[in-house]
Amino acid sequence: MTDEQCVDEIEKRMKDVIIKKKKRDYPMFWCIEIPIETMQIIILENIHEDLTHLKRQAKFHITMLYNRESPSEEIRMKYKEICGKDVELTITGYAIDEQGCALIVEKSFEHYEMCVNEHPHISIGNREDIKPFYNNTLVEKAKSGTGGRMILFNEPIKIQGKFRYVW
Repeated sequence: MTDEQCVDEIEKRMKDVIIKKKKRDYPMFWCIEIPIETMQIIILENIHEDLTHLKRQAKFHITMLYNRESPSEEIRMKYKEICGKDVELTITGYAIDEQGCALIVEKSFEHYEMCVNEHPHISIGNREDIKPFYNNTLVEKAKSGTGGRMILFNEPIKIQGKFRYVW
């Protein structure tokens, strides 16, 4: 095979790869974004635990809806209407175990009924081999008394977040 034929073959394969990869036309998830500075203060002032075994989140949010597949137009419009709006959140405490740590958020925020998680929370971090999704289970277990520990703050903490979407 000549060099020219090799180049032609590589270009043909590249076109096939590009065609096969379908680009999403919808957000990966909708969330309430929490400022990093806010989270740093909450962690520093309110979580008196050794978190060195956890890999901390680089950004913080409450997942409202994770899109495993393309959402309906109705759902897209519903979430599009709230994107960019500020929202007040109340944090009542946190759940922790050897695999993760998450702040517990009261279900009193505007549009909380659109949150797919039974227990809204903000993931702080997880052990290296554990995905942040685990914190759904952690908060459930801590609240029900079947695992982890739930630590309640003396006074709830009010913070501001913003509805966003992530591609």
